[in-house]
Amino acid sequence: MSNWSRPAILQNLRISHTDVTQGEVDLSGGFLSFEYYESLLSPHITASIVFIDTGQSVLAGPTQDAAERLGTIHSSFPSLKNKNLHITIKHPSDSNLANSNNLDFETNPLVISDIVTRIEGSKAQLMGLKLVSKYARDNKKIQIDQTFTGNVKNNVDKILLDNFKIPLAFATTTSTPLTIEGQGRNPFEVILDMAREAVPATPHNAQPGCFFFETLDGFNFRGIDDLVNQPNQFAYLTSDVATFCERSNFRILDYNVRSSMRDMISSLKVGEAIKQEKFNPLSFEYDEEIFPITSNYTLGSNDIDFETLSYEGVEYSNTFTDFLDISPIGIGTEINNNPSIWRAKSLMRYNILFSKIIDIVVPCNLALRAGQIIQCSFPKKTDRPEEGVADETVSGDYLILHLSHKFTADGQVGSTTHMTIVRDTDGIYRSTEV
Repeated sequence: MSNWSRPAILQNLRISHTDVTQGEVDLSGGFLSFEYYESLLSPHITASIVFIDTGQSVLAGPTQDAAERLGTIHSSFPSLKNKNLHITIKHPSDSNLANSNNLDFETNPLVISDIVTRIEGSKAQLMGLKLVSKYARDNKKIQIDQTFTGNVKNNVDKILLDNFKIPLAFATTTSTPLTIEGQGRNPFEVILDMAREAVPATPHNAQPGCFFFETLDGFNFRGIDDLVNQPNQFAYLTSDVATFCERSNFRILDYNVRSSMRDMISSLKVGEAIKQEKFNPLSFEYDEEIFPITSNYTLGSNDIDFETLSYEGVEYSNTFTDFLDISPIGIGTEINNNPSIWRAKSLMRYNILFSKIIDIVVPCNLALRAGQIIQCSFPKKTDRPEEGVADETVSGDYLILHLSHKFTADGQVGSTTHMTIVRDTDGIYRSTEV
């Protein structure tokens, strides 16, 4: 059984140049580290790379060096910005698990967006580059002026196909129609605006609110409760003992509990229980409603009551006032995406999802994705600790919020996966009743 913590195999690393006289530059000999990132809070993937350039990389053109000598990439390229970086990393976790992919950015290379590190030596340069997907670059070049009406998920698919020639890889079906104007914004801005107002049709009684994000599999538009309602994909155990079996690759090498409860100030600012005031400019009617904190789907036990912040008899922690959007297209009395349906519930659902936040490090697993559910077992803290006994409060299912695969030349832990995992309630067992 291979050890997934050991260094991966770098099969390809080069920068391509549009100038045919300079062609491509192979960087594999100077490779130091590569980090790949995806997140529920980012509409596109990012990465970074660090390498050593000894000055034998590129034959400089006459505009960079009159003598046209070999030099470093930084001194011999006209500019690194917007150049393509091709990288392929082979790792044993890819061949052992279904539905996994190597980190293969050969056909769709990453784009260099910035130089974040440049350290000069007497005979070499240490270079660090910031990378983004090509969709992040193309997104900034596009402005959308049209108006979208109807099913949210279908409109997200249309925006991606029209502007990037790629459909959604995974999507949650949405129910309530929405009218939204582009107003010269880029595609990702419009989609993210749609996401917070979208009302998922599945699972049953799902709360409003979606995430739009990119992973190795493509673009995702997923409802919060749809993500929470998934079965767990992998089970990880905290253990100090390394074994030579498959379970060794599913150990939690390190972890840090960043937050074990909802932050009080954040909850008061965003709102747990919310009072919503609505004014209809057509009929001059005023209405108000209080939405208590609730959730039909949780990653912990449903037996645990949500704590509602209240004081001096006030049963809500924030107030929102909406002037209803009456028939933005044409003449009529139809309310566009009534805020009573989504505003308060969406804000509360996003808020409570981040009640428990833990950072963990595991052996590299290229089958992991942001948005997956994983089961984590953390040790019980007692005066008589027992091997293999899990803390039933902290252990259980978690949603992957951020994910990063990190590769170095370290012989022991050269390949690791770092994750920020979150959940809304405590408890090792999830309730399946809604």
